[in-house]
Formats: sequence, C-alpha cells, structure tokens
Amino acid sequence: MTARTTAQLGFGLLGLWAAIQAVAMFPGLAVMASAITATSGFVPVVFAIILPVAFLMVMSYLLLFHNARLTAQLFPGVEEESKAETADVPRVLVGLAGVLLLGLVVPHIVRVIPGLGGPAAVTASVERVQTRELISAALQLALALYLIFRPGKFLELWIA
Repeated sequence: MTARTTAQLGFGLLGLWAAIQAVAMFPGLAVMASAITATSGFVPVVFAIILPVAFLMVMSYLLLFHNARLTAQLFPGVEEESKAETADVPRVLVGLAGVLLLGLVVPHIVRVIPGLGGPAAVTASVERVQTRELISAALQLALALYLIFRPGKFLELWIA
C-alpha cells in the first residue's frame, strides 16, 4: 500500500465518519430545531443546526467521492510508487489527523459564533462560557489547519 492509497483510504474513512455523524445527530437536532423555532424563529435554527449538518454532509461527499483529488491537492509530493511508501506515510497520516480535527471543530464553531451576539437577556456568565468555547475551538481550528498544510514541519518538531 502506497502513501497515496493510504491517504485516499483515510479520506474515505473520514468521509464515512462525517456521514455517520450527520445521520446520528439528526434526530436530536430535529427535536432541538422544533424547540428553538417555537421560541426564537428560524434564523437560529439555520446557524445552530442546519449549517453544522450541512457542513458534515458536504465534507462526507468530498471525502468519499473526491478523495483522489483531495490527496493530490493536499499532498502534492506524495508519490504513487511503493519506494516512497516509508517516507510519505507519516506525513500523510498527520495530514489526515488534521482533517479529522477540522471535521470535529467546524460544526462546533458554527454553533458557537451566532450565540456570541445574542439577545441582551444572555447573562455575562453565559457569554464568558461562549467566548471560552470559541477560543478553544479557534485553537483547535488553527491546529487542524497547521496539521493539514504543514505535516512535514509538525513531524520535524515532533521528532526533534
């Protein structure tokens, strides 16, 4: 198995994970949507429920059906030949870990951001918690992007 096929397999498995997450979230989100719509209207439902599920569905589609194209874009130096297998596999696996972390954090960010500018009835303590959640999610997002776009640099830091 070459590094390229390992990356394609990893992207396919991440796409399957994203699809399963979206389907598993749906019943609970449907109940939340009915409660939110009754009290706040439709706009909060879009930001809190529809966008995260849509993101997971789009991500699953791209990872399942376009994994070869994603592998070529994210890891352009990965060879298809088996001689490059040992050198490229760790870099590809670090990049795949970044994609998994990105899939975990983006729906959370999409849910937290609309709550920051919420109604004045939101207490200061709730706003502080939301700010902490946003900072935490932003750090996770930064780490995910670093792992995706600089896997070789991460490995140099880790091994050194």
